[in-house]
Amino acid sequence: MSKPFEIVKGDTRPYHQETLKIGGSVVDLTGASVVYELKSETGELIIESAATVSDAANGVVQYQWQATDWDNVNFVAGWYRARWRVTYADSTQQSFPTRTYDRVIVRESLVV
Repeated sequence: MSKPFEIVKGDTRPYHQETLKIGGSVVDLTGASVVYELKSETGELIIESAATVSDAANGVVQYQWQATDWDNVNFVAGWYRARWRVTYADSTQQSFPTRTYDRVIVRESLVV
């Protein structure tokens, strides 16, 4: 399992970036669109928003946090599960990672 992505509540950087792979091989995302999904540990959908394909040939995607992401009152410090939903040029869809989730930890901000 990869290292969890960490961000402080309210921050808009760093971006959550991953290289999408199947069986160790990168996925070619040429012509694809990607949606970032973030759910709480209880399964509540917190974010469902467009992600950026930053290097299609090498399967690199990133979610660029928006200040409005933090407006959800249920988006508190803690652990979350993330997935990348890819829609290929031929309209087929696939979610990554396929067997588990990316782990995201949101740390509490010290700013009151």
